[in-house]
Amino acid sequence: MIRYSGGISETEIILAYGGVDFSSKMGKRAGNHFITLTSGLENLNALGNAVLWEGGHDIRFELA
Repeated sequence: MIRYSGGISETEIILAYGGVDFSSKMGKRAGNHFITLTSGLENLNALGNAVLWEGGHDIRFELA
């Protein structure tokens, strides 16, 4: 996961997988890698659909 600190657009967390290019209408954006997911990957499709159709969600990160 990448955290984009904002500036040109709002602050966001980006779930990157496969080949990615962090660009927007304003050009390239830089981000900071802050977490690697190693479990629960089977839930990512449902998460993506929920955000797409229902909008942003609260999220909490905890040390395992």
